[in-house]
This record gives sequence, C-alpha cells and structure tokens, in this order.
Amino acid sequence: MGKGWLNGYIPYKDLFDHKGPLLYVIFGIGYLISNDSYLGIYILQSISFSFILFFIYKSASLFVNIHYAYIAALLFSIIFFSTGSLGASADEFNLLFTSIGLYLILKHFTDDNNPRNLFYLFIQGILIGCVALIKFNIIILWFFPLLAIIIEKYRTRNIRLALQYILAIISGILIITLPFIAYFYFVGALGDFWESYIIFNFIYSSVGTKIDPFFIIVKDEFTTNPIIMSIIIGGVVYFTFTDKIRSNILKSSIPLMFIATYYIIFKNTYYAYYIIGICIISVLGLIALLSIIEKKQYKQNYTHILIILVGVILINLFLKRNFIKQRNSYNHQIEFVNYMKENSKGKEPELLTITLDEGYYLLTNSFPVSKYFYMPAIKYEVYPKIIDSNIKLLKSDKAPLYITDYRYVDMTKSSAGYGSRYKEIINLRYEVAKVYTDYGKWPALQYILYKRID
Repeated sequence: MGKGWLNGYIPYKDLFDHKGPLLYVIFGIGYLISNDSYLGIYILQSISFSFILFFIYKSASLFVNIHYAYIAALLFSIIFFSTGSLGASADEFNLLFTSIGLYLILKHFTDDNNPRNLFYLFIQGILIGCVALIKFNIIILWFFPLLAIIIEKYRTRNIRLALQYILAIISGILIITLPFIAYFYFVGALGDFWESYIIFNFIYSSVGTKIDPFFIIVKDEFTTNPIIMSIIIGGVVYFTFTDKIRSNILKSSIPLMFIATYYIIFKNTYYAYYIIGICIISVLGLIALLSIIEKKQYKQNYTHILIILVGVILINLFLKRNFIKQRNSYNHQIEFVNYMKENSKGKEPELLTITLDEGYYLLTNSFPVSKYFYMPAIKYEVYPKIIDSNIKLLKSDKAPLYITDYRYVDMTKSSAGYGSRYKEIINLRYEVAKVYTDYGKWPALQYILYKRID
C-alpha cells in the first residue's frame, strides 16, 4: 500500500486494504529506504520501540525512582517480545502512540493542576488521531481516562476549563485527521476510504463477536498469556485500590479503561497478535511490582541496571531465537519468485494473490494488477466483493500471468484452499507452474503457483 501510494496508486481507490492511511505513510517511508525488503520498516520500528521504552520509563518515574523506572522499561521489552509479535503490524506501530498517551494520562492523574495540562490534552488529541488513522478501535483506551479528567473539572465547578479540555482534545484529533480526509476528498477516494476502512472493519469486527460474559473472555486470554494478563490485572487492581492516584473519579477510569479496551480487542475471533494492542496496560503492573519492591528499600544502582540489561537482552534473544536462526524459511517464496522472474521475459511479473499476502509483491518489486490484491481473513458470504471482482478480472483480457494460492493437505484429502471459488476459471485459463509442500506442520501446507495458458 505504501509502495503503491508513492507510485501513483491511490489507497482504497486503486488498492484495497482495511488498515488506516497513516500506516501506509509509515510503510511508504520504509519503501523509500528499501524497496524490496523490510529493512526500512525494521529501522523505523527500532526507532519507534526506543521511544516506547523511553515513555514507559517516564511513566514509571512518576511513581518510583529513576533506577526502578529504567528497570520497568527493560522489563516491558520482555513482555513485548513474548507477545508473539512478528514485526510491522498496525498494533506494534500503535504502541508508540498508546505509550505516550498512557504517560500523559498518568502525568495528569498525578498533577491535576499542572498549567501545561491543556497543552498535553491537545497532544492527546493528536495521538488519538494517529491511532484512529492506523487501527481505530484502539482509541477506546483514551475514552474513560479523558472522560474522568473532564468530569473531575465539572465536579469542582471548573466548567470553563472542562470545555477548554474538550476543545483541546478535538482540535488535536482534527489537526491530524482532516488533512487525510481532505486528500481523499480531492482525489475522489473519500467513498472508497469510508467503504474500505470504516464499513469493512465494522463488518469484519461483527463476525465471530463473542457474547460470553466479560470474565469468560478474560479467562480465555489467561490460558494463552497468563503472565502478561496477571501483570495487567495486578496493575489495574493496584492503581484502583491504592493511593497512587488521589481522586476516586480518576481511579475508577483505570479498570474501565482496561475493560473497554480488552473487550473491543478480544470480542471477535481470536488472533495471537491481539495481545499487543493491550500490553501497554502491563506498564501499570510493572510500576506496581517495582513500587512494592522499592518500599522494601532494596537499593538499585547503575551496576545493577547494567546486569539487568544484559539479562533482558539474553531473554529477548531467547524469545526470538527462531527468527534469528531462520531468517527466511519460506522456501516457496524463493522458488516462486525466481520462477516468475525467469519466465516474465524481463517484464514486471503480473501477479494476483488470492490468499493472504505471501510477500510476492515485495520480493518481485511488482505492483498488483487488481485493486483486491490479497484476500483478508473474511468469508465470501460476509463480503463477496473481493472474490467477485477478481473472478471478473480473470475472465477478462487483463487476466494476470500468475496466480498464487495455498491449501492444507494430509494423507487422505486436501482442503479446497482460498481458490475454491476460483476453481472453474483457473482450470479454464491456467495451469500449475510450481508446487511447494511444507511438511513442517501437519496437515502439510501446499503452495501453488499457476501460470496463464497463452
């Protein structure tokens, strides 16, 4: 999406995806650094994560001394790397904005009369706008804390300041979102933006919504990430029932923030990376743990911090050992890409991926031939437009030279794969060019490259 935007394609109008446009700006910058790898994204994410750890340190330093605050930031890196993060996800980039937002919330809670609070709330609005332009459901994290701040001012009859707070937040949101809205309006893509980013995501989020009681949804996540969830719950309880925050109204927003954010993220079909969206709240648990240790008068110095730093690095290397050992174990990518390059007669490979994106556009440094250049994890019955549009393309004289698909196979049968609804047109116009079967898991995963019959 970022590469396409920088090469004349208009997001949502010419290329479909259901993430927010700010994410494509980030990926566009990554593309400028490296147009056929994720090196640029790696650099941007490394910078982003450095800022994340800095603001976690700042958050912790509001409640514990600086030595313990350093430790809080280091420990958070272990939490992050244990989430199963694969890199370059919307949730990971959102973490930068939520980490700054949480710091400013806690700073306001601990210093309600700071004359700079109005400016900080304007910054909060900008942060909310940024998150809204990447993955908008995460903005719920701000709702109850900011509502509590405004109610607190109403309660003390400082209505004028409460209204100023509201205007500051709205101004911050608008200053970041209006330029994007204006852009899509002037290029005639506002309707496409609304359809792809707003309507599609509401449809997507409504599929598989859980109607279980909240504690059942929490229990499900406890079985997958018990340590992270324990730290999060412990932090929420600690800040709710101790005097770290003086105002009861502000205190009450902490559990409401957790409940609302957790429910919005986990009410749908579960994906392992969802925990990234809420792991920022674990900062409260780390602060709680280190506050208790600090009360025991265990003194820390920079030598201890250096030892902990080395330990944290070793733990994080262990958590990501498989990625370090196997830089690219996707042999089908290499085989298929080499075949397409060798048989495209020096031209850019014309390619359609009818599955989730497998990285072929990146490795061939090519551009999609279809607006719907991959298949999101959504059923045809729920959103048929993607498959219907691509079948129409395959029947036309603009059909791409290659199609990629994958399916699961075992000893007795094979799944229909994503291509089941394409079967008729593929059999008519395409032949199998390459097949790669990965037996690393069972059932085995079989990747298929089709080539158009000319």
